[in-house]
Order: sequence, then structure tokens, then C-alpha cells
Amino acid sequence: FEYLPSSTWIADYYPKGIGFYKWLANTGWDESKAIKEAAGTRGSKVHQALDYLEDNGKFPIDMVLEDLPMTTEELDAIMSFSAWWHEERPQLLAKEMVVFGEGYAGTLDRIYRIGGRVWIVDFKTSQDIWESMRLQISSYSNADIDYKALGITDEEWAARGLAVLQVGYRRNKA
Repeated sequence: FEYLPSSTWIADYYPKGIGFYKWLANTGWDESKAIKEAAGTRGSKVHQALDYLEDNGKFPIDMVLEDLPMTTEELDAIMSFSAWWHEERPQLLAKEMVVFGEGYAGTLDRIYRIGGRVWIVDFKTSQDIWESMRLQISSYSNADIDYKALGITDEEWAARGLAVLQVGYRRNKA
């Protein structure tokens, strides 16, 4: 086995900007760490729920994930994804796919065909799109993916799009 750092871990070292560092200074190390851990749990639960929704076409509101009931915020995220998913009807080509690049690895959330175009999509429950997220999804696009095995043509792959799908985005419910 060979250790490869994850795309997320690498991208996390990209400078986050003055706003983040001011927030960190004002919040304090321990509280900011607790907030980050809670956000990670929320993200994991929402990812699991989206998998369930795609597999079953619906999500039971009383489901327990990570040994915790779903919060209102998590249910909002699931409902926003459900509305998008039912409206767009993306064709799922790959889900939770482990990919390898030159000196890194990662797990991309989805590859969809939407409206005739192939998209690499990363789900996020955050309220902002950070540069590290762009780096992360770009790393997936540049990884060694056997796209032909997914039924994707050379032309489709060359024109692929990259997207961060914010679920539960409070500033705009749609």
C-alpha cells in the first residue's frame, strides 16, 4: 500500500482569506474546532441522506443517522436537494467514487449527466463556496478516471462541468 493524501486535506491548506481568520480569532480555537466538528457530522449525515434519497426516491423524516435524529437544518438540506433532484432528473453515472491523481486521492460525490452535459458534482452544506472547494473538485476532474467505463464519450468528458451543489443554502432556498 502507498499513502496518498486526500484532495480535501491538501485543499484545506489553501489560505482561507482574512474573513476566516478574523472569525477564527473572534471565536477561539476550542469553539471553532467544535463548530467544525459539528459541521462535519452534519455534512456526513446529509451525504448519507442524499444517498438514501437517490436510491429510494424518498427520505423518511424520522430516520436516524450517525446515531442522531435529523435536525431541522439537515432536513432543509435534504429537501432542497430533493427539489433540485426531482426537477433536474440528473442521470447518475458515478456515486462516491474513489479517484487517484498524481500524488493524491479523493472521493468525488457524483458524476451526473444533466441536460446532455457531464458534471462532476460535490455536495456541500456550507453557506459559502471557498477556494479550497474549487481546488478539491478540480482535483477530481484531473484524476485518472476511466470515464469510458461510465458510458461517457471523449467529447462529453472534454466538455465536462464542475459544480459545487450547496444543499440547505439559507440565503436562497432554491
